[in-house]
Amino acid sequence: MKKFIFIFVTGCVYSIVGFFPREYRDVSLIGIDNKTDYLQLTSISKVAFESFVLNEPRLNLKDSKSANVFVRVYINNYSREPEKYDQNGNIISYKYGVYIEVEFLKRDSSVILERRGYNGFYVQPALNSPDDGYKNAIMDALSKSFSDYFNSLSKD
Repeated sequence: MKKFIFIFVTGCVYSIVGFFPREYRDVSLIGIDNKTDYLQLTSISKVAFESFVLNEPRLNLKDSKSANVFVRVYINNYSREPEKYDQNGNIISYKYGVYIEVEFLKRDSSVILERRGYNGFYVQPALNSPDDGYKNAIMDALSKSFSDYFNSLSKD
C-alpha cells in the first residue's frame, strides 16, 4: 500500500499598499513657496511632485477638494556643480542639489508630519537640460520626505 503525503503550501503575500491606511492615500499639493531666485523651480517642483505621487502605489494624486492629506513644499536652496571632467577639462556631468522643507497636514489643518528639511541630489550629463537635473533632485528629496511620512503613520 502506498502512502501519499500532501503538503499544502499557502502563499503569504505581504503588500504595503494593502496595509496603508486609506485615509492617508489621497494627497494634494497645496502650495510651493520658492524662496530662491530661480523662479522655474516652482513649476519644476509641481511636476516633480505629481510625477512622484503618480508613481507611488500607496498614494493617489487628488485635487484639494477630494484629498485628505495636504502637502506644502518650501524650496530654500539649489545648486549645480561640475561633477566630472574629461581629460581636456570639459565638464562631462553636473551634480544638482536642492534643499526643501515639506509639511503634511490633514484636511482639518492638523499636522501629520511637521515641516522638515530634506536634501535631494541628482547627477546627469552636462548636455541634458538643467531643469531635468533639478526635477530629479527634487524627486529625490520628496522621496525622503514621503519615506518619513509613511514611517510616521506606521508608528501610530
